[in-house]
Amino acid sequence: MICGELENSHKQIAALFEEPTSVRRISVYDNAKRREPVLHALHQLQINTMKEWRQLQQTNPDKAGKLLEKLLMITNAISGGLKN
Repeated sequence: MICGELENSHKQIAALFEEPTSVRRISVYDNAKRREPVLHALHQLQINTMKEWRQLQQTNPDKAGKLLEKLLMITNAISGGLKN
């Protein structure tokens, strides 16, 4: 669903300009492509950690609290990786 929205957004932006982003803003495009594997790994870590956190909320709230801190750090890392 999110990937479909991203693709749709790219198409809509491309319709506004004569050239695709990969041509107009090659350095930004290259940076994003270079960061993609690491961001994907962080995203997978975020998903797995969130699943664990949701389970622990019911059984072990103290451990869940510590895991929440880890989730916030992962989210900050993803956010930093998305910036230029």
